[in-house]
Amino acid sequence: MPAAQSKSKPLEPGAYQARVTWSQGLSLRSEPNGDAERVGSAAYNQQIVVLGESADKTGSGCA
Repeated sequence: MPAAQSKSKPLEPGAYQARVTWSQGLSLRSEPNGDAERVGSAAYNQQIVVLGESADKTGSGCA
């Protein structure tokens, strides 16, 4: 029997794959700004898909 093949969905326009390089991990928010609701987190070295960024691309105010 052939091995099952994983088919990944194409990413949304503007989205991209990344890896967390901040040693303390990241907060995931419902919108791309530091005031948005925190909906999760990502650990150091975890692979993620970025769906949006803050307008200034600095992540300022995110905790």
